[in-house]
This record gives sequence, C-alpha cells and structure tokens, in this order.
Amino acid sequence: MNHHRSDARKVLEAMAYAVKRYDDNGIDMRCTQGDRKVSSTERTKRLVNVFDELDFMGIIDMEISLDRILQDYKDQFPGPRSSSALFRKIMSTLRGPPKPLSLYILTDGNWQQGCNVEAVIRSMVEFLVSRDLRKQVAIQFIRFGDTNQQAIDSLNYLDDGLDLKLYEIPIDRLPSSFIVNYPLLTSL
Repeated sequence: MNHHRSDARKVLEAMAYAVKRYDDNGIDMRCTQGDRKVSSTERTKRLVNVFDELDFMGIIDMEISLDRILQDYKDQFPGPRSSSALFRKIMSTLRGPPKPLSLYILTDGNWQQGCNVEAVIRSMVEFLVSRDLRKQVAIQFIRFGDTNQQAIDSLNYLDDGLDLKLYEIPIDRLPSSFIVNYPLLTSL
C-alpha cells in the first residue's frame, strides 16, 4: 500500500472533509497498520497527520484487523450475548443500539494469505440479523492499484459473491480513482 500513499492520503482527506458534516460526534479512524486510533474528531488535519505517520510495511491480516473493529462495535450493543432474545429486546429498547457504522476501508487488497475476511463479514451479518438490525452496518472497500488481479478478484467477491443483498447489509468496492475523479460519496 506504500506506493499508493499519496493517492490514499488524497482520498482520506476528501472523505474526511465530506463525511465530518454528517457525523454529530466526529469521525473515528482505525488503522490496520500499527493499530492507531483517532476517535471523535472533527478535524481533517488530525486524521491526515496520523495517516502521514503510518509505516506501510509488510502485508496485513485483514481478517484480524476487520474483526477487531467489528468486535469493538458489537461490544457497544446492550445485553450479554448469551442473553435471551426477549432480554436483548428490552435492553435495546431502554438503551438502544449504537449509531450505525459506515466503514470505509482504503486498501490495495494485498492481504496476508489465508485471511478469511468473508467469515468476519458473515459473523457481523449474523449478529445484526439476530438483533433485527439489518441496516446498521455498511462496508465500503476503496481499492488502490490495478496490477494484482488476485486482490481485485478477492474484493469483487466480497462485493458480489457474498449474496448479502437479502440481509440489506451493503458491502461494496470502488477503485480509488472513482473517489478522486468524481464527486464524493453520493450515497450520503
């Protein structure tokens, strides 16, 4: 991903600038390289500064990274996981679920071999469906680079091959050039 640093920085900066207006408590950013976090910031410059400090060295295990992010989100839901559906429903009514989560994952798709991102996504889908919260999470993979066909195919599979439309859990992927060259985030 290091050779896409400049383009990824531009995308991050544009996205942060556009998205921060729609999030009343600021933007959270998690980095899969170095596990850096920025929480609840409204300052694009702060996000970009953290990004500039990152070392893009080695290949990441996206399964572990994505699972860590989604597990942190699951932990915000009320009630113990082993509790009955009725108890979860009562607790959810009292406290309510956390805010919806939109993940924008800037990636070249070159992940550690054998990591199973599909299993992490399916686990999140099962978690949401069990709580009748089908529109709670959206995942957007923003791809950098066109030279690794295996990475492109893997991201295409996560978008089209998981067949999650029934569950209303949007998983999507876009080439980074789309974000850079066209108006940003029409889905907002």
